[in-house]
Amino acid sequence: MSKSKRQVIYIYDPLCGWCYGFTPHLMKWAEAHPELNFTVFSGGMVTGDRVGPIREVASYISKAYKNVEERSGISFGKPFLETTLEKGEAIFNSVPPAKALVGLKSLQAGDDLDYAHRIQKAIYEKGHPPEGEKAYVEIAKEVGIDPEEYQDFYRSAEAENKMNKEFELVKTWGIEGFPTLVLLDDGKGYVLTRGFTDADGLDKAYQQALGRINQGQS
Repeated sequence: MSKSKRQVIYIYDPLCGWCYGFTPHLMKWAEAHPELNFTVFSGGMVTGDRVGPIREVASYISKAYKNVEERSGISFGKPFLETTLEKGEAIFNSVPPAKALVGLKSLQAGDDLDYAHRIQKAIYEKGHPPEGEKAYVEIAKEVGIDPEEYQDFYRSAEAENKMNKEFELVKTWGIEGFPTLVLLDDGKGYVLTRGFTDADGLDKAYQQALGRINQGQS
């Protein structure tokens, strides 16, 4: 695989607070590496019996978000903190926002990282409930996708199937923690990070991976 075709797989979850803090650092690092192609897969962190009102995890989030802000420099918006979190009524469910990402990627191949971050900003900055379809239709409109076409796809069995395939793929890889970043080269995967790191940390990990790749090619 040529250097220009190396791919980086970002395994995230739209409800992962650390992913919310990590993605801007990843986007900054990605800008410095146009030779890499980036793909985002959702991991299905909050599915099945984990789905429920946010009040069930509010005590954890109310402490954890401060750590995310301190380490990453990102901010959780007042609409999320003072409405979604305090009221505790919104249902925390990874399926709707994961399906939203599938819709954006399927209807307009583009910047996966931008799509993923827009979805998280809708939830953690603007305070939209994760199950709120309206916010995702608005994102589609913002990036130039016909909102009606997007809404139809979002509600389709195809969107559901594609999302489930992502969940299963991540599960097959044995990835349970988010964020995780993997560099693919010639059919081999090199983990660049498991958990939060900044752009400098990513670059160090990338250079180390390149060293391992070059050693294998010598």
